[in-house]
Amino acid sequence: MPKMLPRCPSLIACRQVSVDPATGRPTLEDVLQEFTVTGARGSWDRLVVWAEVEDGLGRFRAGLRVVRPADNLAARLRLAHVEIDVEFNRPRQLRVLVFVVEDLPLPGPGEVELLLLFDGAVTMRRSLPVLAGSPRFN
Repeated sequence: MPKMLPRCPSLIACRQVSVDPATGRPTLEDVLQEFTVTGARGSWDRLVVWAEVEDGLGRFRAGLRVVRPADNLAARLRLAHVEIDVEFNRPRQLRVLVFVVEDLPLPGPGEVELLLLFDGAVTMRRSLPVLAGSPRFN
């Protein structure tokens, strides 16, 4: 059976995902639109990335890579990388992947990119600014 890379219509960064025991419905808590650092460098205690992926076929090594962007791909600073195995058994299947990064280092104000990869191929990217100041949540 040929493999088909999944697509990702939704990639959301937050601090926590909780599941209601009665309904089984997830709630994304403290959704992030930005990171904040209080000094020239900092860290983020817990980053949870919720990814809805669909239309894949086959078995993949899925990864979340957090990088500091640069003009040159080789110059990108990798801040974190998490991988899991995922399998799509039938076409049109929707899967939810949850990646957790503890103690994410942030090299000061600027920007970070969240990259979703399947077998090393980037299928989704999301940029979040890193600002100086106090954390704000939605």
